[in-house]
Amino acid sequence: LLCASLGEGSGGGTKTTTMSLAENSKEVKSLFQRSIDAFLQSIDANPTFATAWCGLGCALMATDPLLAQHAFCRALQLDKSLPDAWANLGLLYAEYGNGEAAVEAMDALTQVAD
Repeated sequence: LLCASLGEGSGGGTKTTTMSLAENSKEVKSLFQRSIDAFLQSIDANPTFATAWCGLGCALMATDPLLAQHAFCRALQLDKSLPDAWANLGLLYAEYGNGEAAVEAMDALTQVAD
């Protein structure tokens, strides 16, 4: 919805990313930080909750892609069958030009989604 409100998908050739949203909007940056804080609280309460690690990765993608990668990998260490972690890890790799790793993550996703 955020991207749509900024013209993404309208055919106008814009490319709105979560990174550009976080950089250009204090409100969006604040929402990402609140999400990060909430996921960190969840992880503090239960460090083996893979879904919280995946959520943390999603919240971090816009501001700290390396830490987001770590969070997705930690989620997968805890639960290799978590499709959201594979999908988001693949998207992260694709966004930063690592096509080979993106394909590997998507292959893994198809294995767990079947």
